[in-house]
Amino acid sequence: MDLAAVASLLASSAKAAKKATLRKNNADKDKAKRGKKRDPTDTDGAESAHDVRSIALVDRPSIVILAYASRPSLRSACTRLSTFLEDAKWAGSVMHDVPTSDAACAAARYSGHNFTAADVERFVQAVESANLQLGDDEAELVRRVRHVVTERANSTDPGDGTVALVAVSATGLATDELASTLVHETMHGIFETESCVRAFVQEFWDDKMTARGRAVWRDWLHGLGYNARCDDRLAMNELLAYLSTEPYGRPLWMLGGGRRRGEGGDGSGEPLFEGDPGGGTDGEALTRLRDVFVLRAKDAIPQPHPVAGPGAKARCVWDGARNGSS
Repeated sequence: MDLAAVASLLASSAKAAKKATLRKNNADKDKAKRGKKRDPTDTDGAESAHDVRSIALVDRPSIVILAYASRPSLRSACTRLSTFLEDAKWAGSVMHDVPTSDAACAAARYSGHNFTAADVERFVQAVESANLQLGDDEAELVRRVRHVVTERANSTDPGDGTVALVAVSATGLATDELASTLVHETMHGIFETESCVRAFVQEFWDDKMTARGRAVWRDWLHGLGYNARCDDRLAMNELLAYLSTEPYGRPLWMLGGGRRRGEGGDGSGEPLFEGDPGGGTDGEALTRLRDVFVLRAKDAIPQPHPVAGPGAKARCVWDGARNGSS
């Protein structure tokens, strides 16, 4: 499937799941009216990360979508992995317990996760080194990822062996939010699996952005909970995903810090990128940075560019992403 077909399939699944839940709730109400108690062994409708499907993108087979049955199942399978990979507090370490609520950390509230098969193996090793155990849903994630890697290695075009995973919830999200999440996370997959894209982002990071620009970007991501101050590869990966998918007219400073430039005597009056005219807040400068990045990315990112959702509203900025689509 291509990404648009995946988004359509998951949206249909979400509608079906909602109808099934309503039917079950109505049945339970009928039983209650008749004085019948619910059988505690009845697990109909129970969800876990075992309720997940794997879908490889037909136009980018090294990127595989993992569609979970619900937000809670996504959280239990992927949160500790994501915190290990990119959390400002936990990166490189493993949380002792699998989070059971969205309040546990930033990653527990993610609508989508991204990682490579190699990331998963590093996480497994870290869990073992810390004398901890994988949760049931995490163990199922590891099993599925290893299966995907084996299938990819045995395919007619295995590429360089890199496999990127995009994990999302098939239910619990509005249709537009699901579509925009898929597009954003797929850009991470493109970064991981296509060396020409990484080279483009690296060159932009090194040659077009100033030291001040890189510092502001790291700080902006840190404000969102990312370990970007210590991990430039993460910062560059997020640079691609955010600047490629946040629509024109949506101010980036609404997502993070927006301190006015020129305050503090810490170099905040310096340009963020080559040709930056300055002025305004750091957030406004980041928006200008996005505009410059998009002009170059349009031709640097190989086709097809990810598109999803009703009316194909969720798409890259250079392809006409609309407000509200991501």
